[in-house]
Amino acid sequence: MARGDSLSALARRYYGNVRDYGRIYDANRAAIGPNPAIIEVGTVLVIPCPDGVEPSAGATAAADPASETPYTTPFKVDGEWFALMGVNDLVALRETGGVQIVDIRPAAEASVGYIPGSISVPFNRWLGTLSKPAGPPADRLLSNVIGRAGIDIAGPIVIVHSAFSDDSFGRAALVYWLLKSAGASRIAILDAGHRGWREAGQPAVPSPSQLRARQVVLDIKEDWVAEQEDVARVTSGEAPGAILEGKGVDLSALGTDVSGPERAAIVLEMLKGMPIDWEHETVITVSSNVFEGATAWFFASEVAGIRNVRLYPSDLAK
Repeated sequence: MARGDSLSALARRYYGNVRDYGRIYDANRAAIGPNPAIIEVGTVLVIPCPDGVEPSAGATAAADPASETPYTTPFKVDGEWFALMGVNDLVALRETGGVQIVDIRPAAEASVGYIPGSISVPFNRWLGTLSKPAGPPADRLLSNVIGRAGIDIAGPIVIVHSAFSDDSFGRAALVYWLLKSAGASRIAILDAGHRGWREAGQPAVPSPSQLRARQVVLDIKEDWVAEQEDVARVTSGEAPGAILEGKGVDLSALGTDVSGPERAAIVLEMLKGMPIDWEHETVITVSSNVFEGATAWFFASEVAGIRNVRLYPSDLAK
């Protein structure tokens, strides 16, 4: 393995399909270890011969986990609504109207323009709704952020991040988590972010739109949040459950050319390979970097459809 390599990149190179990375992983588990996303530079891998093997066999196992009880169809949330949205999906949604596009980039990253019709609610406004030390979102503060932005949580919402780093996706995942806690159900992240929107040749405008402010009083659900006490009880064995380290879902290992559906299928395989009883254990995602923890929660809960995953929003100062 050279610096910058990933199993998905090798699968594309040798098999023509990133989803076939599972073939390479299965042949090299002893060398790689339990996490296919973390491989030391210099590791020597065996590439199985593709002759006589159905090219998309690995993809079928990843994309259709029907045999795994805790999993639903990858990246599908409700009917035709997807938690991971591609640029073309958003283009089609904009044509139908009614979608709320929430841009969470800071002003310094927005000089290249905004998606037409999007509103700007920079990430730092959302971060202030969480208590320090780590705790659930404050009802009043989150209600104020959502109300002042004019967001209707009953309507469809697409979150736009910059896509300049893995942390930018993690910020979007954290905002997704906050909106879901506030009662929104049709939420998605633009997987390629604003960068992918521009690279696809889609239009941009110099300024964001503005929605009429709303008076909202939200009752924040705590179904998907874990507090410090919960983590301590699971870690000590006092309460049943499992800890999912945010590093376990390492998007940088997938490469930048992996699409939303491909990414979803690969992450499902990562999750299935972890020593967790997904069906029966409460899973708490943690990380020294809250954005990594939020990304792990998003893929486990919203992409894989596992219903008992909670986020411990640690390290909020970052």
